[in-house]
Amino acid sequence: MKHEGRCDMTLENPVDRARCPRGLSLLVRVERRGPWRCWTWIGRVDAGYPRIGRAERAHRIVYLILRGPLGRNVELDHLCRNPSCVRPDHLEPVDHAENMRRLRQRKCQRGHRLEGANVTPSGKKKANGERGRTCRRCLLARKQKYREAKREAP
Repeated sequence: MKHEGRCDMTLENPVDRARCPRGLSLLVRVERRGPWRCWTWIGRVDAGYPRIGRAERAHRIVYLILRGPLGRNVELDHLCRNPSCVRPDHLEPVDHAENMRRLRQRKCQRGHRLEGANVTPSGKKKANGERGRTCRRCLLARKQKYREAKREAP
């Protein structure tokens, strides 16, 4: 049976067999807890992202099965910020530049989240006149390293 169009999947009806035959075995590895929560991949995970086989990312395959094909050079951004989530409603197709822009806005260079109490304004002004944001955890680590080096110096 050929896959045509979009496959409707809900918590009550996990997979429409006629429209999504390939998804049956794949979606066994998905944990669905509630109507609005993430669908967590419980299979193989590599660098935080769900994997199928060597190269296939599970969230892309689930999106393909349930929503249809992705265009060329299109990436899926996790709107829920949970990289192991494969729920199509939590994924948005974007180009690489937009995905990287969103990534830079939410994490520092070391991967700490730039949210809430972990964000402090930086002393440097951007070209538009606004102050940047600094990761508080990284700032405290740099200060600690500086203090330790100062103590050890003769």
